[in-house]
Order: sequence, then structure tokens, then C-alpha cells
Amino acid sequence: MVNIYIEIKTMSKIIKITENQLKMLVTEGAKNKSEYEVYHKTYTSAINSALEYAEKKGYTYDKEETASEIGLGPRKPDEGKTNRFTISLKKDGKEQKKSLQIQVYGMKEKYELNCYIN
Repeated sequence: MVNIYIEIKTMSKIIKITENQLKMLVTEGAKNKSEYEVYHKTYTSAINSALEYAEKKGYTYDKEETASEIGLGPRKPDEGKTNRFTISLKKDGKEQKKSLQIQVYGMKEKYELNCYIN
């Protein structure tokens, strides 16, 4: 905790705001940073979290297409490797130009998920 305080104190001098304002910005950013869990113990959990993220945003996807792309795609990533997928999205039954981008990075004992809709 001391290191964080020192960094906040230094940063507040650099950008000319008070320490309390900077602390508030940092905690606000941490609260809003991710709408899904980033670290997962299993590869399947990471993929399911990404698909749930799209559903929370109001999109649907073809479950058969997704299962074949992910299930028949590359095996789960080894340490230091990343698997990437692009999933077509629908809203109100209509195909969208937007798609779900999923990236799962293999770590020593867990997986890191990065997903977004673009």
C-alpha cells in the first residue's frame, strides 16, 4: 500500500491535481475497468465468460457456428501463446456488422481473457 501511495503522490504533482482527486480517478477506473472476469482457471471458463459478455450487451450468436469454430479450432493455448476467435453477432435476429473478438492467453496455471465487440 505504501508504494501505491507514493506513486499517487508523485503523479498528483506531475498532472497538477490533488491527491484525493487522483485517488478517486484511480478507484473509479478500477471499478469500471472490466465487464467480465479476466483471469480464469480453465480455458472453457474463459470462452464462456466472453460469450456471456456478448449476451449481456444484448447480442446473440449462432451456437453451432461458435461451437465448431472454437471446438474444432486450435487446442487450448500453451504458456505464452494466444488463441484468437472472431464470432459473428446478431441483434433482434439480424446479422450485425459488429463481431465479438476473443483472445485467450495461456499462462502458467491460468488463462487471461481479452474480449470486445467491434
